[in-house]
Amino acid sequence: MKKHDVMERESGSAEFVVAHAKWQRSRGRQPSMSFEGQRNPRKALEAARAYLCRFNPMRGDSYREVWGPPRQIGPELFAIDIMCGSTIDSAIREVIQIARGLAATMQFDFNGVTVQVNADSSHVRIRRDWRRTLSGYIKGIVGPYPKSILTDEEKANDERIEAEKERQRQERELEYRTRERFRQIAVEAKLLDKPPMEVSDEETWRSFIEKNRDGYGGAVITYSERWAMLMQLEMANGKSLEEVAEATSREADLEGITGFMYGCAVSVLARCWKHGDQLRRWHNLDTQIHDEGEKANESGGVLNPALLGVAV
Repeated sequence: MKKHDVMERESGSAEFVVAHAKWQRSRGRQPSMSFEGQRNPRKALEAARAYLCRFNPMRGDSYREVWGPPRQIGPELFAIDIMCGSTIDSAIREVIQIARGLAATMQFDFNGVTVQVNADSSHVRIRRDWRRTLSGYIKGIVGPYPKSILTDEEKANDERIEAEKERQRQERELEYRTRERFRQIAVEAKLLDKPPMEVSDEETWRSFIEKNRDGYGGAVITYSERWAMLMQLEMANGKSLEEVAEATSREADLEGITGFMYGCAVSVLARCWKHGDQLRRWHNLDTQIHDEGEKANESGGVLNPALLGVAV
C-alpha cells in the first residue's frame, strides 16, 4: 500500500485508521492513529475494524457470498460465514476483498475445510489446496499463502491417495452389487411357483403394461407386481396387509425406485389389485403429515409422497 491510498480516505474514519495501519505495517512500523477517542493505537485499530465489521461501509451492500459481518477471533484474524449456494471461487474472491478492507487475515469454512486468506493471497492457489484438502490429499488449514508449485513428491502422493480412494470405491461398489444380487435371488426364489398377482381389473392392468414399456414406467409396473405378490404371500400365512405392506415394499424394491415411483405403484395397485383399495387407504394414512391422507381416503385419491398431493 502507498501513502496516497491512505490519504484518499476521510481523515479519522475507520477506513483511514485501518488503511494507515496497513501502510505502517508495510514499512515495518506499528499502528499510530487514534479512533473515536481511543488514543491507544492498537485498541484504536481494533475499534476501527470492529466498526467496519458492523457496518461494512467500504462496500455498502455489495457483499454477496458472506452471511453476516466478520467477527474478530484473534489479534489479526477475523472469521466470516459463507452463504449456502456459494461457489468456492466466488467465496475466495469475496473474502480476499474483505481482507483488503480490514487489512487482516480472514478465515472461513467451506464444505468442512477451513480457509485463511490475506489481501494478497492467490485465489488460484487457495482454490487448488482447498480441493486437495477436500479430497484428503492434505490436512489442516488452507492458506493464506500456499506454495506456487507442487513438488513431484506431492503430486505423486496426491495420485497415490486418489488411486487408493478409487480402489476402495470399486470395492464398495462390488460389495453392494454382490449384496443386491443375492437379495434379488432370494426374492425371486421366494416367489418361485407362487400364485400370480390377483388382478381385479384385467383390462386396466394390461393397459398399464402396454403404456409403460420404457425403463422408468416399466420399473413401476414390475415393482408393483412383485410387491403385490409378496404381500399376498404374507397374507396367505395369516398376516394382515397393514402388518406387511411397509416391509414388503422395501423387499420388493430391486430396481431402486424413487418416492414418486412408489406413489405411482400404489396408484396402479389401487386400480388393478384385489386388495388395492385396502392398500390405498393404508398408504394414505401412513404417508399423511396432517389429515391429507384421511381426505384422500374419502375422495378415492392416492397421496404421492414425492408430491404431497392427491392423484385421482
